[in-house]
Amino acid sequence: MFKEHDADLRARYLRYLPQAASYFDMHDFAFYRIHIYQARYIGGFGKMTWLSDIDLLDGINAANSPLASQESAIIEHMNQDHVHSMLSYCRYFHQVEASHAQMLGIDYDGFDVEARIADKNIYLRFNFEQPVYDAQAARMALVAMSKLAL
Repeated sequence: MFKEHDADLRARYLRYLPQAASYFDMHDFAFYRIHIYQARYIGGFGKMTWLSDIDLLDGINAANSPLASQESAIIEHMNQDHVHSMLSYCRYFHQVEASHAQMLGIDYDGFDVEARIADKNIYLRFNFEQPVYDAQAARMALVAMSKLAL
């Protein structure tokens, strides 16, 4: 369990599950970080091995990436100034015609959008071509995706 980024974690959690705000009042609700040291890969007969944390995460320490502390500012900027881009992403990458779209979260692999289609909201995942580690790299990836989608 950790407390150092509790406010940021709460805000991120509520972007995905706004109806869960009352969970924070429960005495046994907390956020936990899982540190993976190794995992067993079983790909079929004779195809098994142990994978280290470096193998699994490609050497990325996502929890300590500057992107985590920059996430809220990126989301706010995208939702205020680039809704048209997110609608284009929905159309181009997921073949979905959304009437509204808002970014919920961004991480080094991609970002999540809540899109309004007809009378319901759906969640869409958009993957980056390469991992991004900070706001500048995220901006470059988002601009490249916009150029494809427009």
